[in-house]
Amino acid sequence: MERKKGKMSAEEFKQAAAKLDGAKYILRLYVTGMTPKSLLAIVNVQKLCEKYLDGRYELKVVDIYRQPQLAKDEQILATPTLIKKLP
Repeated sequence: MERKKGKMSAEEFKQAAAKLDGAKYILRLYVTGMTPKSLLAIVNVQKLCEKYLDGRYELKVVDIYRQPQLAKDEQILATPTLIKKLP
């Protein structure tokens, strides 16, 4: 039986998840300046990463005022925005 594109069985999902166990997550948090909203987003993401990805993540904070090209490349329309690059 042919599998539909993008669909996977429960067993395939389990196997894929097992491969990610211990994988390092690469995250980018896009903010606009060091506003209270941006600072709160940074603190919240750091807390979540420490709780759920302890030692298995890299978080880069990107200020789109300082690096507008990065925001353009990722098509960021609103901030704060968190992008998972890997896995």
